[in-house]
Amino acid sequence: MGVVGLGQIGMTIAGHAKQLGMRVVGTKRQATQIANVDVVYPPEELNRLLGESDFVALVVPLVATTRLLFGAAQFNAMKRTAVLINVARGEVVDETALLSALREGTIAGAALDVFSVEPLPPDSPFWSAPNTLITPHIGGNRIDTYDASATLLANNLKVYPDQRQMRGLCDIGLGY
Repeated sequence: MGVVGLGQIGMTIAGHAKQLGMRVVGTKRQATQIANVDVVYPPEELNRLLGESDFVALVVPLVATTRLLFGAAQFNAMKRTAVLINVARGEVVDETALLSALREGTIAGAALDVFSVEPLPPDSPFWSAPNTLITPHIGGNRIDTYDASATLLANNLKVYPDQRQMRGLCDIGLGY
């Protein structure tokens, strides 16, 4: 399992993959060791991760450096038997290149929860793309989403204004 973006969601995916007995490789801006991840690559070594992975999960934020991160070159670097999973943002993937990769068999398939236009229009070519699973942007939904969000807010209010103790803060400089 290749996890592109080892933030909180990426680390959760890595943990589940590890529980299933998978070897897990991932990318992170700071390539430090992370629990449940066998190898952490810097972003510059993305193609190395792609060549090793049977499944590639995209979980990066949409910022200038990740917009159209995945195009023809990345699909060509993947195994022909690999499956792309996109739960990041639609604009992280060049959708025209993805459609070509699916139709030409460059990759084996895709599970797509996000698209550049949502909801996905009825005439989108993704509806008939081979080996493609489409979900309606529900990948992040959990039964306890609202409770977890309220708990995070309450805990942050308790320690405010000490940002060192606060969790889930946005870094304006990074864009997420």
